[in-house]
Amino acid sequence: MGRTATIRTAVTRTAVTRTPITRAAFPDWLNKIYTDSLVLDPTFAANPEELYFHGYINGKLYFGQGHATTAGKEWYCDPDGSNLIEIYSHTGINMWASTYSAADKKIYLAGEAIESGSQWRMAVGVIDVDPLSATYNQVTLTLIVSDSAGKATGGCNRLFMIYDDAANNRLILGEWPADTGAPKNTTGSDYPHGTGLWTVPKTSLNDDATYVRGIEIYNIDPVDGRWRSIVKFGGLYYAFFSTSEWELRSSPDLITWTKVSLGGGYDNASPVVSTFHDAMFVIRWTPWDEPRADNKRLIIYKFDGTTWTEIAALDRPDWEHSSMIETPDHNLLVFVDSGKKHYTYLVDPTTGGYKRILDYIPDNMAHLYLTGNEGRWNGNTMYYGTQLTNAGTSANLRKLVIS
Repeated sequence: MGRTATIRTAVTRTAVTRTPITRAAFPDWLNKIYTDSLVLDPTFAANPEELYFHGYINGKLYFGQGHATTAGKEWYCDPDGSNLIEIYSHTGINMWASTYSAADKKIYLAGEAIESGSQWRMAVGVIDVDPLSATYNQVTLTLIVSDSAGKATGGCNRLFMIYDDAANNRLILGEWPADTGAPKNTTGSDYPHGTGLWTVPKTSLNDDATYVRGIEIYNIDPVDGRWRSIVKFGGLYYAFFSTSEWELRSSPDLITWTKVSLGGGYDNASPVVSTFHDAMFVIRWTPWDEPRADNKRLIIYKFDGTTWTEIAALDRPDWEHSSMIETPDHNLLVFVDSGKKHYTYLVDPTTGGYKRILDYIPDNMAHLYLTGNEGRWNGNTMYYGTQLTNAGTSANLRKLVIS
């Protein structure tokens, strides 16, 4: 019997296009983890007063140990704090300010040291970090003795600010008045206001007679003050210094200074120049007696060479000192001391978005007036030193890790 073939008609199925649900993208830095921990043993060096981090260089951490009465020291160690090597010791040395030059293969230092007995002097130091140099890891210290600027018993004018003016092959140093004397000066000093701005040729760092002491803050604003930080951007120098208020001023030549007005007072913060963003960033604190209507107190401005723009207003009401540096992914880390602790913000310099990433880390930072990133980072790890501010603890090195 014959079979009749069944003809089956193909069913055409229409493809369904599914539209994905769109979610707002979070900035990458919001998804990262930020941790802060000690580098050195907590009992390091019998409780030094302060540790000043100089740089992560050639796989080592270089730092100084300050002490007012006993021997201050210079050290290096591995990133985990092991293999600690002392490379220099000098009575009373405190090298508060430092800057690392990868081009020069040197760490430049500024501060004070005891010349003999109880005779204090301002001081400039150099650490040679060129592995091919005959003086590798050696420290040279020069005391300013060509005049009586730092000559006093029990105190001296100090160098608390340093900037590598590489284009002019010199260092720029800022002076602080001594804690002793009145008004805020050093007994027997040629410079009673203690607020000089120094230029030091790199070619003669060991000859203090070539150091030039320029304008005093007192000649800019007739109030005794302190130089805090200085950078160069767009052909001008920008410096923070304190007088009757915190001031930001600009200068083409380190002689004539023009006040930069952002409205209100300033804190002793550091300007940061970002080559990635082609801009300079500064921190401004609102005065305690003039809070903003939104109660924001820490204001960050961006300067593109022409226009100042407020990019972020942070919500921390209590503060003492502040500073900021740029992260490897070109955001801004903002550090703020508060009481005997410090905390950290991360700020997106493009959108102004921010996040408080670390709260109340023990002790104050040892040196907040940072002006550059060179030598500050080992990949995504940033190092810094602390002051001895909590009884029973020691100043230490700390590391902030972004993961």
